[in-house]
Amino acid sequence: MNKPLFMHIVDGLSNEVQFFRQKKDGLGRLGLSTLQKCTTAIRVLAYGIAADTVDEYLRLGETTTRSCLENFVEGIIYFSAMST
Repeated sequence: MNKPLFMHIVDGLSNEVQFFRQKKDGLGRLGLSTLQKCTTAIRVLAYGIAADTVDEYLRLGETTTRSCLENFVEGIIYFSAMST
């Protein structure tokens, strides 16, 4: 995937889907970035890897990886429905 397309997807998801917005935790530390979440979902889809494999590369747990994937797919479906 080329970078402009990837960034277009990242920007769209961060603007429209609450899950992809970077949030602060109770101590004020920033959580996972939109780029981390989108990269996780795309890697799982592109390479067909298991959710726990991403943990070593992007420092996300298995449950978070599944959430990224589910929200990514739902976001893409939402954008597809909006464009038709």
